[in-house]
Amino acid sequence: MYYTAESQREQKTISVMIQICCKQKEHRMNDGVLCTSCQALLDYAVLRIEKCPFQPNKGPCESCSVHCYNKEMRMAIKKVMVCAGPLMVMAHPLLALRHLLLKYFRVNKMACLPKRRKVNSY
Repeated sequence: MYYTAESQREQKTISVMIQICCKQKEHRMNDGVLCTSCQALLDYAVLRIEKCPFQPNKGPCESCSVHCYNKEMRMAIKKVMVCAGPLMVMAHPLLALRHLLLKYFRVNKMACLPKRRKVNSY
C-alpha cells in the first residue's frame, strides 16, 4: 500500500465531502460521527484509494480508464459529489481548489492508460 501525500489528500477530500453530504441529508450525523451508510461509503472509498494500481502517480478517479468502484458505490459517490461539491468551496476552500486544479490541469501519464482490449485466444 502507498501512503503518499496525494492519496492522503484525496482521502481527506472524500471524507470531508461525505461528511458534508451526510449533514445535508440529515442522516443523523451526531458529533462528527457519520451514519452507517455514509461510513460504509467512506470506508469503501478509502480502500479503493489505498489499493489503486496507479499509485503513487494517481490522478482523479473520473479520468481513469479503470473503474475500480462497483456500480452501486460509483452511483453513491456521484451523488455525494453533486451534493457536497458546491458546498466545498465554502466549507474547505483550499481542498476544493486543489481538487479542481488537479482535475483540470494535471497531466498524468500513468492514470490515463488506454483501456485494455480483449485478446482472442484460440
